[in-house]
This record gives sequence, C-alpha cells and structure tokens, in this order.
Amino acid sequence: MPTYEWTPAFGRDWADLTDDQQVRFLIAVRRFVADLEAGGAIRSGLGVRPLHGQRGMPTVYRFTWDEDHDGRATFHYGTEERGLLAHVVWRRIGGHRIYTFP
Repeated sequence: MPTYEWTPAFGRDWADLTDDQQVRFLIAVRRFVADLEAGGAIRSGLGVRPLHGQRGMPTVYRFTWDEDHDGRATFHYGTEERGLLAHVVWRRIGGHRIYTFP
C-alpha cells in the first residue's frame, strides 16, 4: 500500500472543498492507489501528467479528480517509506487556480 502526506497548502485547500468534492477526490484516489499497487500504468482517466518544473526540484504531477467540475490536485513522489510501493506528497487541491503555486 502506498503511503502519503500532504502539505499545509493542501490542507488549507482541502478545508475549502465541499463534502461532495472531498468524496469525489477520495474515490479517484482509490483508483490511483489501485493502479500503483498493480504496478502498471496509471489509468488515463485520472489525468496524471507531469507539470513543467524547475531543475533540481521533484517532478510535480497534476491529478484530475473531477473533470466536469474542474477538480485538480498536484503531487510529487517522495521517498518511499518502509520499502512500500510509493510515497505520494499531495501539494494542492481545487480547480485550475492551484497551478499558480503547485
């Protein structure tokens, strides 16, 4: 099972989401985790794509959790903990506005 953490910015963004948006995100995360556990490619419907970043920084990815309502999140992979599959660091969540400070 992958591990995760979130940044303070993600926590603030999370608090601004509606209950429905939070549920939609968690459903999409279950799919994402299943793909990570299977060891294959991440399903295309989750819209996981690298964002352009700065050299020397971890690659930041976007994650689409609700295309119809502009649901987006950003994350990067951190150091795997306890030899597990992956460690995901959630950075921001919301709409396109999150890209101003991913």
